[in-house]
Amino acid sequence: MASVFCVKGYYKNPDRREAFHIEPLWWPRDEVFADPRMKEITDGMFLDYEAHISVPEARELHERFRPLSKEGKFLEDRWKAIVEPRLEILDGALIDQRDRYSHILVAFYEWSSGM
Repeated sequence: MASVFCVKGYYKNPDRREAFHIEPLWWPRDEVFADPRMKEITDGMFLDYEAHISVPEARELHERFRPLSKEGKFLEDRWKAIVEPRLEILDGALIDQRDRYSHILVAFYEWSSGM
C-alpha cells in the first residue's frame, strides 16, 4: 500500500484548476488527521481523508507547523534541499499571493502499489 499526504492550492479563475501540489513532510499527520475539518472518504477499498479549507485556514496551519521544518532530520542538508523549496512555494501561495487562490485542499490518499 502506498500513500501521499499533500496540500493543493486552486486558482480563483473560472475553471479553478490546481495551482500547486506540495507534500509538506514536516506537517504532523496525526495532528492534521485529528482536525475536525478532515473528512473520511472511502471507496470501499481505500481510506482517504480530505479537508477543503480557506486560504487563511491553510495559512494558520502552515504557520503552526512551519517551525517543525527546522527541527530534527530536517536540519540535515539532504532534507533541507527537499523542504526549503516546498516552504518557499507555501510561503508564496499562502502569504504573498494568497488572493490568487479560491481554496486549499489538505488530503491523504492511499492506493495499491502493486507490491
